[in-house]
Amino acid sequence: MSPETMHRTQEEFPGTIRPPLGLAATPAFKQSYSNSEEVPVFNRTLSAVTIGLALSLAAAGRAAAQEMSRQHPKGTQRTISGTVVDVSCMFGLGLSGNDHRMCAQVCAGKGIPLAVLGDDGTLYLPTSAAMPGDGQNARLKDFAEQPVTVTGVVFPAGGAQAIQIAAIRRKA
Repeated sequence: MSPETMHRTQEEFPGTIRPPLGLAATPAFKQSYSNSEEVPVFNRTLSAVTIGLALSLAAAGRAAAQEMSRQHPKGTQRTISGTVVDVSCMFGLGLSGNDHRMCAQVCAGKGIPLAVLGDDGTLYLPTSAAMPGDGQNARLKDFAEQPVTVTGVVFPAGGAQAIQIAAIRRKA
């Protein structure tokens, strides 16, 4: 390849890599890149396409596996009486009650989880049956630090109790 051709190739294919002058004359380089300088760009493009395809296939496979293994938890339909609590302040700082209501609502707005503390002392973590899951704070925020009656499917979850809330109302 003449210097003019190499220069033109660099302009036409700005991503090509030109080997150091001494390397271009070695037998190993000539054997590896005997066609032209464009081979390294082609290899990089092919590698990027291959990696992209592999990642998309892996993601699709994982999503299909999750869908196949997804089973709704077996639980029982129950009605729970309790109080909606700010988990962080309640258990981390010991704060609760009507005086803490506004703080709990602000924390819920920032993503701190709300839960239902049953009158029997059981903590019920609200979950969603949707996939991907829907956050439950928006549903519970207006009831923060208030006595409530919650109806939904209750099931064991990681040493705690979870509830997929069907209905919630303020206790009279």
